[in-house]
Amino acid sequence: MVYASVAKPVLLPLQDVLNIVELGRMNTPGKGDGNWGWRLMPGQTTK
Repeated sequence: MVYASVAKPVLLPLQDVLNIVELGRMNTPGKGDGNWGWRLMPGQTTK
């Protein structure tokens, strides 16, 4: 659906592309610390 948009740039969260929803969670609402720490590590993607 994103690619069908009329917008020229699109953003795809890698957590969604890699299907790592819980492990790749960036932010937990109501939690004051530990947010925004997810990083893509070498080897997490394949051809």
